[in-house]
Amino acid sequence: QAIVSQRIEDLQEKRKKTEESFLLRVEELQQQGKGRKIVHGWMWKLNADTDGNEEGNWRERLACIEGNIMSYVSEKEEGKMVRLCDLRNCSHTTHVSFTPPGRANAFIVHFLDGSSITFAVKTAAERTKWVEGVAAVV
Repeated sequence: QAIVSQRIEDLQEKRKKTEESFLLRVEELQQQGKGRKIVHGWMWKLNADTDGNEEGNWRERLACIEGNIMSYVSEKEEGKMVRLCDLRNCSHTTHVSFTPPGRANAFIVHFLDGSSITFAVKTAAERTKWVEGVAAVV
């Protein structure tokens, strides 16, 4: 049990450091962007081609929309920003809901090529923030 507790503490510390460096990066982007809106925060991303009602199919991501690019912080690559998609290729978004805890406020970003990516956030207000961030590019 002590090993599990230590592992949880280590993961929490790593997450805190990741978030701190991410927020510094967002601040830099805002200063460089001359007033361009940047949307950022924690969200869940549904793994491709999986069922959104299964808890294990979701991955929590620290993400942002800056300009027309949606990116997330890769924990595997020690905080590197990974480009998720170019929102200029987005056709529309739809609101959806799933059963796992915290996934009721989900939305799907649909792309011109017929593909899509599904995300979920904690509150309806957060979902609105993200959907408006996508719509600002489209």
